[in-house]
Amino acid sequence: MDRWFISDVTLVRAALLIALALTPGLPSRADDTLGSLLERHCHQCHGAEDPEANLRLDGLDLTVPASRPNAGRLLEKVYDAVDSGQMPPEGAEPLRTPMRRQLLRLLRLRLLDVAKTSPERTAHRRLTREEYDYTLQTLFGVDAEFADLLPPDPISESGYRNARHQLGLSSLQMEAYLDSARRAVQRYVQWGPREDDAIRYHIEFEDLYYATGDRYGTRKQAPVAIDRETLLARRESNRAQAPQYVDPLGPKLPGAHSDDEKLRAAIPKLNQQYVAIPRRLSTGEMVIRVRAAGTADRSGRFPRMRVEAGITLGDGCSIDKRLLGEVDVTASRDDPAVYEFRIRLENVPTKGPQQDGETFDRLSVFDMDQIFLSNVSYDQHAVFALGRGGYANPEIGSKRIADSIRQMAEDGVNFLMLDCVEIEMLPGRSESSPSSRWQIPSVAVDQGGQDEATIAEPFLAAFMRQAYRRPVTTDELAQKLKLFRALRAQAYSFEDSLRETMTAILVSPAFLFLEVGPPAQTERQSELPNPYQLASRLSYLFWLSPPDERLMNLADDGLLVQNDVLHGEAERMLADLRSRRFLESFCRQWLRLGRYHHIAVDRRTYPTYDDDLAAASIRETMEYFVEVFQSDASALDLIDSDYAIINDRLAEHYGLAALTTGEMRRITLPKDSVRGGLLTQASVMTLNSDGVDSHAIRRGVWLLDRMLNSPPPPPPPNVPPIEVDDPKLQGLSLKEKIERHREPGTCRNCHAKIDPWGIPFENFDATGRWRNEWKTLEGDRPVRRLVDPATVLPDGHRIENIVELKRYLRQQRSEQFAGALVHHLLTYSLGRSPDYADREDVDEIRRRFKASGYTLRGLVLAIVDSELFRMQ
Repeated sequence: MDRWFISDVTLVRAALLIALALTPGLPSRADDTLGSLLERHCHQCHGAEDPEANLRLDGLDLTVPASRPNAGRLLEKVYDAVDSGQMPPEGAEPLRTPMRRQLLRLLRLRLLDVAKTSPERTAHRRLTREEYDYTLQTLFGVDAEFADLLPPDPISESGYRNARHQLGLSSLQMEAYLDSARRAVQRYVQWGPREDDAIRYHIEFEDLYYATGDRYGTRKQAPVAIDRETLLARRESNRAQAPQYVDPLGPKLPGAHSDDEKLRAAIPKLNQQYVAIPRRLSTGEMVIRVRAAGTADRSGRFPRMRVEAGITLGDGCSIDKRLLGEVDVTASRDDPAVYEFRIRLENVPTKGPQQDGETFDRLSVFDMDQIFLSNVSYDQHAVFALGRGGYANPEIGSKRIADSIRQMAEDGVNFLMLDCVEIEMLPGRSESSPSSRWQIPSVAVDQGGQDEATIAEPFLAAFMRQAYRRPVTTDELAQKLKLFRALRAQAYSFEDSLRETMTAILVSPAFLFLEVGPPAQTERQSELPNPYQLASRLSYLFWLSPPDERLMNLADDGLLVQNDVLHGEAERMLADLRSRRFLESFCRQWLRLGRYHHIAVDRRTYPTYDDDLAAASIRETMEYFVEVFQSDASALDLIDSDYAIINDRLAEHYGLAALTTGEMRRITLPKDSVRGGLLTQASVMTLNSDGVDSHAIRRGVWLLDRMLNSPPPPPPPNVPPIEVDDPKLQGLSLKEKIERHREPGTCRNCHAKIDPWGIPFENFDATGRWRNEWKTLEGDRPVRRLVDPATVLPDGHRIENIVELKRYLRQQRSEQFAGALVHHLLTYSLGRSPDYADREDVDEIRRRFKASGYTLRGLVLAIVDSELFRMQ
C-alpha cells in the first residue's frame, strides 16, 4: 500500500515543484545608459565608501529578472528621489531637464520589467498554517487543531506569513502534511454507525479527598464514570439541596498570586482547584459545567473563573494545559449559577489511557488527566507569602494559609465558591452533531466489484469538490479512482484503500495551494477572473477558510466575476463573525505582535508582570483594531483617540479608574490621556523594549516601519548595539546613551532620522507602565532622575512629549500614515508587496480610502474592488 501511495504523492509533488520552478523570465541584461547615468550622478554620495543614509547604489542590480530580492524597491527609491527633485542634492552636479526625463524614462522601463518578472508575483501559494487549520476544520466540521504537526511559516521581510514567493513546498514539509492528512482522515471519517461510548462524571467538590499528610496529594478516592441517566439524577439532586462550598485542601480559592519560585513549592497551586479524571476519550468534544458563586471585592469586582484541561508534568509543578474559557462569576452564594465550557479533546494534552491492573489507591493524581479551575482576578491583597508545600510541615502550612485567608477576607478580597462540576466527553463532532460529516455505511466494507466502485466514486467526487474548492474534472476523479483500485488490488481493505485515497487528496496541490485550477483551461478562461479562484481569494482573505455554499453557488453561475456581486459578497463576509480572523491576523502581523513573546521581561524589575498581563496586552491591541474597524471610526484613531479597550488588569496597569470585569470593555479616556490609539499600548511598548527598560531606537524603528512605511536601512555590520550596562555609561539616561552611540559619523546620519521618533516614548517602561522618573546609580548610591521625552523630529518640529507626538502624527502625517496602511493591507491581501507596476491602482485605492473618511472598511472594500485584487 505505501509503495503505491507514495508513488502517487511523489509524482504530484514532483510535478508541482517543477511547475513552480519554471517561471518564465527575460534574459539577464544590463543597460549601460541607465548604469552610466547612475554612476555619474549617484555613486559619488552612494558609493562604497561611507554611503549617504547607508544606501549604496554602486552595486545596484540592473538585470532582468533581478537577481537580488530588493532590487525593485531600491530602484523605486531612486526613481522617487529623482522625480521629486530631492536628488541630486544641492552642491552635486545638477540634472538638466532632458537628462532627468531620460533617466526617469529608463528607470520606469526597468521598474516595469523588474515588476513583471518579480518572484513575488508567483501565481500560486501554499496555505498558511492558520489557513490550513481553518480549511480542515471546515472540511471535517470540527474545531480541532490540524496544523500542530506542521513547521512554522516563514516571515517575509515585510513581516507577513502569507508571502507568495515564500510559501512553497519542500519534501520535508510534504512529510508533515502527509502525517497530518492521515491523522485527520483516521479521526474524522466515520465507518459504520457510531457507538455511544461517552464518558461522564458528576463531582461534588466536598466529596473530593486528598491525603493531607502527603504533600504530593496521593489519591484515596477517585471519581467514577457514570451513564447519562445517573448524571441527570445527580444533577437534579444537587439543585434540590443548598450548595456546599468546601475546598478539600483547606482554604477556599481567593485570587491568589505569588512569586513563581515560591509557587513551585505549592502543590497544588493555591489559587487553583483541580479534578483528576481517570478515564477520557482521545477524540470528541469535552463539555464542562461548573456550578459556582462569587463574592465581590472591595471595588465591586467579582472573581474571574478560568477553566483549563491538561496534565501535570513529571516535575510535579509544571502544567501542560489548554484554556477552555474564562468568566466573571457574579452569582450569589445562595443562588449559584452553572457556567459551561467546551473544547475538543484532541486539543488537550493527555497522559494516555490507564493501564490494566492499575488501581487508584496507589495512583498519584499527577498520573491522570486533570481539569484546573482557578480565580484569576488579580489582587495584590490576595498574595500568599509561601505555598503550603513550602512549609516543612504541611499541617503548619495549612494553618498559616487559613490565617492568611481570614486576613484576605478582612481586606475585601473576592472569593470563588465551587459547588460541583460535570464533565462529559462525547464522541463525534459535537454534542448536537455526533456523526461525522464524512461517513461510509458499514455494509459497503469489503463488498468488492461494482458495489465498491458505485460507493467510492460519488463519495470521492464530493470530497474532492469540497477539498479542491472548485468543480473536479473527469480526469482528476479518474486518477484518484485509479489509486483506489491499485490499493485494493494489493489486498488492502475497502476502508484502508479509501482512507489512503482521501489522504492523497489532502496532500495534492489543488488542496494545499490556493487558486490552483484544473490542469487544462482555455486561453479565454485564463485571461478572465476565474470565478472559483475569485471565491477562494475572497474567502481566504476574510475568513481564512474555504468559500461557503453561497459563494460556490455564485461561482457556479458565473456571477461572482461581476463587480457589484463581488462587492456585495465582500460586505456580507465582513459582517460575518468569521471576519475577526482576518482582522486579528492582519493586526498581529502588521504590528509584528509575534515578537512580543521573544522579549524576556525581567520579573525582578517588574514583579507584577505575569502571563495574564501579557495576554491582556496582546488582546487589548487586537480588540482595539477590531473596534476601529467595526465602528467605522477613522483609521487615524489607530494613532490617537479618546477611548480604549481594556479590562480590570490593564486599567490598574495604566493607572486608570478601576474596572470590575476581566472582559475587555470600551471606556472613554480622561482628557489628554496618553493611552488612546495603538502607539502607547502595553503590547507595543513591551515588544519594542529589551525587557528591562525602554528602548528608544527600537520604538523609533517600529514607528517608522509599521506606521509610516519608511523603514530605515539596517545598521552596518560593524556597528555594535548600545551596551546599556557599560560602566562608562552608568548614570546616563537612555537618551544620553543614544547620543553617545551615534557620535561616530557613520551612525549619526541614520540615527538622526530614527532616534527622535523613539525618544517621546521614554515615559513608558518595558511593560508600558507610565513613569515620570527612572532609577539609576551614582557610584553605589541609587538615585532617581526625571524622564526627558523632548526631542526635535528630522523635519525640525519640536516635540515635548508623547501627547504632542501623537497629535503631530494625526494632524501633519495623516496622509503618510494612510499610505502606509494601504501598503501594508495590500501586502497582506495580495500576498506580495505592491510595486511600481501597481501605482495607478494603489493611487485609486488611496483616493477611495481618503474619501471614505479613512475607514478601514472603506479601505478593504476599495482593495477588493480593484483590478489588483480581481486579476492578481
